[in-house]
Amino acid sequence: MLKHRFHFESTLPFPSDDVFSWHLREGALERLVPPWINARVVKHGSPKQVGSKTILRFGFGPFHTDWVAEHTHFVPGKEFADKERKGPFRFWHHIHKVEDLPSGSLLEDDIEYALPFFLSNAQIKQQLHRQFAWRHKRVLYDLTTFSLYEKTTKKILVSGSRGLVGSSLCAFLTAAGHEVWHLQRDPSNASAKIIGWDPQQDGKNGKEFEGFDAVVHLAGENIGNKRWSPKQKEKIFRSRCRDTWLLSHILSRLKNPPKVFLSASAIGIYGDRGSEVLTEESSYGSDFLADVCIHWEKASEILNEVGIRRCLLRFGYVLSPKGGMLRPMIPLFRLGLGGKLGSGKQIMPWIALDDVIYAIYHCIMKEEIQGPVNVVAPSPVKQVEFARTLAKALRSTAFARVPTWFLKMVLGEKADALIFRSANAEPTKLLKSGFTFCYRELKSYLKESL
Repeated sequence: MLKHRFHFESTLPFPSDDVFSWHLREGALERLVPPWINARVVKHGSPKQVGSKTILRFGFGPFHTDWVAEHTHFVPGKEFADKERKGPFRFWHHIHKVEDLPSGSLLEDDIEYALPFFLSNAQIKQQLHRQFAWRHKRVLYDLTTFSLYEKTTKKILVSGSRGLVGSSLCAFLTAAGHEVWHLQRDPSNASAKIIGWDPQQDGKNGKEFEGFDAVVHLAGENIGNKRWSPKQKEKIFRSRCRDTWLLSHILSRLKNPPKVFLSASAIGIYGDRGSEVLTEESSYGSDFLADVCIHWEKASEILNEVGIRRCLLRFGYVLSPKGGMLRPMIPLFRLGLGGKLGSGKQIMPWIALDDVIYAIYHCIMKEEIQGPVNVVAPSPVKQVEFARTLAKALRSTAFARVPTWFLKMVLGEKADALIFRSANAEPTKLLKSGFTFCYRELKSYLKESL
């Protein structure tokens, strides 16, 4: 059996103990899966427990396959290793190492592997280099974020924890060493760190909600999945406004309430504003989506009366190959079917998923931040520019033109709210409070993440 070797290393400005302990925490593996790989962790093994197994499930359209790795070696503070027990390679042995340096640490990945006959080693090495360059940068970004704030362990409750933002946030918080709980709608799903809460049957006295440092409320009906029939619009409104109101009233009656409540909102609150610069102080729009956002934010006002700090997270277009608006666009753009929608002049306030996670953490940790917060990158782009940049990142073209009348015929009212709306929003509060974006430019983000 012909074996190959791969080595990747980088220096980090953090003590080796911090780097090593980060890799051992649950949530770290999820953070290390590159966004262009469709994989999820279905079982966590512990590197400290020799013989334990970690299982990654890789998706390929409607199919999936599991990669099973067994932890085989552990030296506290220095290194740990795993071997493939089931997967695509004939042999795989991965040693993770961390060494002390005078000004930080050296992070190393040593891999010995053997390929099945149908794989090219040149291609595999290229893919491994790209993956581990991305992984090491993710370690750097996460540890840098942790270092900016007070090192305290917080108990944090997250609703919508199975969504795109929620799942990434929970992995990040867990890897940071915080105690993360999940608020889920199915009460029968209650377990050690899951609170089952059904807003339709809101009869609880709230004791399950006592003692949290922060509550991050991200749950709500997806606004993009279905046509906006009257029934769907009611569902969207109810899942955001009514449920937020019910949750806020539960928290307001607690003996030990959270110090901060962070609730999702959206840039849609401003309506269609052309090229007008929009800050957190700008006036509201008047369409359905703006009305939903207005009532969504008002639903938690009672928390102000009992001294709970509120942060209203007005999200722009959250970008990640793992989900949201970007995921369904990628295959179309690969085929050359992307391009200008309508006039293409509408301004899109985008933000990378990682910056969303870091911004939420920033709002949790910075006590001076409260009220509405525009969670967008500082460089919004016109839709036609977005299409060209995405096509270039995918080495494709963006010559398609989809007329306004066609999109309105297919999508109805949703087209005006999600496609033709123009919102030149700025992250004023984030920038003034010292937040640093990892991805300020669309081109660099798409190049790195696709």
